[in-house]
Amino acid sequence: MGRIRFGFLEGRGSPQPWALQLICGASKRKNQPLQEGNQKGRKPAGNSRPVIDMLLHLGTKQHRVKALLDTGCSIALINGKTVEKLGITRRKHTQAYNIEGFTGESVEGAGQFYTDPMLLQHRKHYSREKFEISPMETGIDIFLPFKWITAHPPQGA
Repeated sequence: MGRIRFGFLEGRGSPQPWALQLICGASKRKNQPLQEGNQKGRKPAGNSRPVIDMLLHLGTKQHRVKALLDTGCSIALINGKTVEKLGITRRKHTQAYNIEGFTGESVEGAGQFYTDPMLLQHRKHYSREKFEISPMETGIDIFLPFKWITAHPPQGA
């Protein structure tokens, strides 16, 4: 099977952006620990990144999820912890995918499982998405790739 890359690079407006290391979309400055939730004095996940609130429909229930719009991502991803928390059925690939983070390194625990298509809602817009299951940073439930962004332009823009 093919290789899949995902990640998000954030510059700082200077000719040489800070060196960022990305693991499952979590930006991390070198020699600093990955942010876990909203600890005192720290910004929550999604600080200046395009993170939007969406609804994930599972049967008759709706669940609020945080979705990161990621132009560097090539597939739709869902956080493994979100899958467990919401009791989403996961399917096993007959052959695992090699999913790579932004740095090109394989993401441990990704590429083995996926979901059936699920209904995703943003305001009055709906789409049915199948997700690869992957470990992700705390505070992000879903990564939506560039192809999703281009297929679903902002309403009223």
